Amino acid sequence: MGQLESIRPGSQESFSECYQVSKQSWAKLTQEEELGHYLAEIRGADPAYQANMRQAWNQLCKPLHSLGVLEDYLAALAALQRRDLPALRPVGIFCMVADNGLVAEGVSQCGQEVTSQVLVNMAEGKSTVAIMAQDLGLDLYPVNLGAADYCVSACPKAGVIEAVVRPQGTRNLLKEAAMTRAECLQALVTGIALAEAAKAYGYQILIGGEMGIGNTSTSSLLSALLLNLNIEKVCGRGAGLSDQGLDHKKQVLQVAYDRYADQLAGQDITSYLASAGGFDIAALAGLYLGAAHAQTPVILDGLISYTAALVASRYAPEVIDYLLPSHQPREKCSAAIAQSLGLKPALDLDLALGEGAGALFLLPLLDLTYAVFTQMPSFEQGQVEAYEDYASQDSQQA
Repeated sequence: MGQLESIRPGSQESFSECYQVSKQSWAKLTQEEELGHYLAEIRGADPAYQANMRQAWNQLCKPLHSLGVLEDYLAALAALQRRDLPALRPVGIFCMVADNGLVAEGVSQCGQEVTSQVLVNMAEGKSTVAIMAQDLGLDLYPVNLGAADYCVSACPKAGVIEAVVRPQGTRNLLKEAAMTRAECLQALVTGIALAEAAKAYGYQILIGGEMGIGNTSTSSLLSALLLNLNIEKVCGRGAGLSDQGLDHKKQVLQVAYDRYADQLAGQDITSYLASAGGFDIAALAGLYLGAAHAQTPVILDGLISYTAALVASRYAPEVIDYLLPSHQPREKCSAAIAQSLGLKPALDLDLALGEGAGALFLLPLLDLTYAVFTQMPSFEQGQVEAYEDYASQDSQQA
């Protein structure tokens, strides 16, 4: 880690160069014993910082707890970053892009060529998350893990981080496991290396996005397997299936569920992920694990990021502390995942876009909350008598 520690905000190295150093440093984690040692080092939030932040909120000249969950989010950020005052910038967005072999079964209304085209659009600043990131002044890094129709020459070289696990994407999980165990670990460690590089580069908050036709299918299947849920209750329309298309998607996922439910019973989380997941989900799970190891908060987006969070929590439960849910996604099984992880999203905007875009809506709210916290006078300074905190007293008595 010596080389990584020498790279700091304002240095001349590009993030891509920082990632290459991190990739070499953490390559050993593809060996499962080494990965186990790494995961054992993850620690949860520091409650002392959170308590101090809550106490500071209660001194401000306003009704107590009146900014609701936004006060909690700011306190959580302080506890995760181990800072008296959390840092909201800079923010790094990492969009994991990969194709899914299950698309061959007709579970999506469009083909794999769309994955590669959106990857190009991201690099050229024309996708949804790219436009939003530019408007907010944030850094976006599309990560190619295996977009089947992607041609490097068609895309600006500096615009995409090349971390290909398998050029054509995953296999058709209806016929065989989506990934080999080695491929799964490679994708997972790619996410870890990105998070560790992001910490060394100076990012204070991370956002994980994804793009891959068919990934609502893999996410729904994997979540159903991990939470023992009925396919009928978790399967949604994805990017806009017709009623007939949705029925077909459910049928395909039910066949896959029946194939893997008994086969994977009692197996470890890597077996589940390799069999029924995708490179994007694996890399996002790794990003969350790496962020937790580096004590860097992460803002979650939609269904695929929720599924990756569920996977990450099975590797290291402490990772849950580092996950800030931005919104309640439209896809059906998102609510079940959030409940299982104890996550309470701040927003419900009926979003179903992906790319990490939904997570960006939380940042302006956090900015406004930060402005109140840092600029508002205390009760004494505002010449207002302090409120009694009856709400906290009632909750303690209950």
